[in-house]
Amino acid sequence: MGFKKFKQFLLDESGATAIEYGLLIALVAMACIAGFRALSGASGGRWDQTSSDLVNAMNP
Repeated sequence: MGFKKFKQFLLDESGATAIEYGLLIALVAMACIAGFRALSGASGGRWDQTSSDLVNAMNP
């Protein structure tokens, strides 16, 4: 009787979809974080330049 329940447990795939969605969401989140980090590094210099331009414009 115990072996039959164990076999049913191994063949049960009802939780697999939730795990797959969780892994997919984690992958998308990692891609977003990597993209944001890449963009922040590229745009950081532009914000520094804009800040310097504003300070120079206010203090002629």
